Amino acid sequence: VGLMVGATAATALGIASLATGDPSKILSNMAAGASTGYTLGKNVPGRIGNAMGMSGTIEEFKKGYYGDKEYKIREEDKRRKKLKNDLEFRNKLRDKYDKETVQKMLRENGEVDQLFGYGIEDADDIMAAHELISSGIVKDSKQAAATTKMAKRVGDYDSYKQKDREDWEKTLRKEFAERVGDSKADKLTTDTIARIRQFNNIRYKKQ
Repeated sequence: VGLMVGATAATALGIASLATGDPSKILSNMAAGASTGYTLGKNVPGRIGNAMGMSGTIEEFKKGYYGDKEYKIREEDKRRKKLKNDLEFRNKLRDKYDKETVQKMLRENGEVDQLFGYGIEDADDIMAAHELISSGIVKDSKQAAATTKMAKRVGDYDSYKQKDREDWEKTLRKEFAERVGDSKADKLTTDTIARIRQFNNIRYKKQ
């Protein structure tokens, strides 16, 4: 029995992800003889399960059969495929980028797969992250994903009062200092704030 290969990465990016790192793929295969539970979980149609009030039970069965880690990989893979096949998402990409760029983004282990693996699942966030990469603001998908998550955490930095900005800068500097040392914390804080502002400008079309 051929079980699908799921691509994923850490569910949360560490602070170091803002600076370095390459995308990774977690490969998961199960023994060929273990087909009974897989077939049951896979082949019970959703509409039948729902009609019988079984949909929740089936999902719990799958979790129990595969284990939490494998189940999460499979669910992520389903969401990723759904997004990549979503007509509205594809049209957004085609409207904004040339054919070659869209193909590269959507190909196996392309930017969409990589960003999705790092937990960036919103279509507009993915497009903004792509622009961070293509414009050279960040070097790769891992750094783009870390910037996206940090921007979501900090919020609209430019709209904050000076004291709130300073509080965020102090918070980030303290966190960075604990991980990379005082000597690097100032620059990393400055670079991170700049990337957050650039992400927000791209994502929310600020002028």
